[in-house]
Amino acid sequence: MKQPQYTLDINIFFKRIGLLVFIIYLLTCGLIISGRFVSNAEVIPTYSTYTVSEGDTLWGIATAMNTDYDINKVVYDIKTVNNMSDGYINAGQIIKIPEY
Repeated sequence: MKQPQYTLDINIFFKRIGLLVFIIYLLTCGLIISGRFVSNAEVIPTYSTYTVSEGDTLWGIATAMNTDYDINKVVYDIKTVNNMSDGYINAGQIIKIPEY
């Protein structure tokens, strides 16, 4: 029984390889360009306000927020947005609380 012989047309092979390389190039360029647009997007943080009650601490306020973030990070963020050098707060003080 005679086995079929497969011949490879070298021109068709290189055309297919060239097309594949071109498609990969376009996809890569698209990912790079879209990444630039996303990374340049401005993120505008949102805040709520909180009036400090007697006995409140930043740690207690951060814990009450029930976020998935580390409490230390939340306390740091509260201090940062309120320009606090230390963690002292007073009853009646209105502070900004970052919304995550």
